[in-house]
Amino acid sequence: MVVKELARISFTDMRQLAKWNGAQVLFLPSSTLTDDQAACIESVSQTKEGALSIKLHSKTKALELLSRYLGMLQDRTDLTTRGKSISPENRDENIKKIKDILTKAAKKAKA
Repeated sequence: MVVKELARISFTDMRQLAKWNGAQVLFLPSSTLTDDQAACIESVSQTKEGALSIKLHSKTKALELLSRYLGMLQDRTDLTTRGKSISPENRDENIKKIKDILTKAAKKAKA
């Protein structure tokens, strides 16, 4: 169900909700919107002067979450040792340092 909601937000086009030209914006009546179109609307408000405002859910955030769910994006962890990046040149040295640190921590935990 969550994936369906993210897809609704991700793939709804603003042209399905409103029509505009250089002079005016006309929002389509809510009764004509499909469930998919309505799902992408976060809020509707009207000012004291009568101006209508529609706020949409973040398409960018929905696309990001959907991409993560589908495995298209992966977080990368930057591992460093005392400010130096782990690289092929110092990899073995850093692995030894990490093993030493873990060994010392395990000994302290047993003591």
